[in-house]
Amino acid sequence: MDGPGTLIGHCENDCWVWVEWDKNQFRTYTYRYGQGFYDVLVVDDVRQLKSGELMAVGCHVKPGRDGKFRNVHAWNKGVVIKMKPPKARVRWDSGIRGEYSYGQDGKLEIEICSPESTTYVSSAHGVSVSGHKHINKNKASKNK
Repeated sequence: MDGPGTLIGHCENDCWVWVEWDKNQFRTYTYRYGQGFYDVLVVDDVRQLKSGELMAVGCHVKPGRDGKFRNVHAWNKGVVIKMKPPKARVRWDSGIRGEYSYGQDGKLEIEICSPESTTYVSSAHGVSVSGHKHINKNKASKNK
């Protein structure tokens, strides 16, 4: 696969990861990642949503207008780690995790961060970042 993908899960032994490639979002592939084997590399890149999609694993999020959080503040950023419509599970930069509405049920506890806040330039050897503000630990690129 060419280009970035999103880690959408880990196998039980944490040596294999499931990746959904941005170019082919209808199929999930497994790759070795750990114990000396790295079929994919971690990169910083923005998750590309399908047409009509409001949220997906790997999206960068921030608290939304209806958010009432304990220990999560307006300036905190997070990444969606699991989808359970109408909610998304988020891992905040602080390590806190929780499930939040993202607009499907009329509530907007979280919303996608503006892609303009970070500039990404991809290359054959990964991604170089300008104006970097948040690391997406769920993004991957095929190790060549």
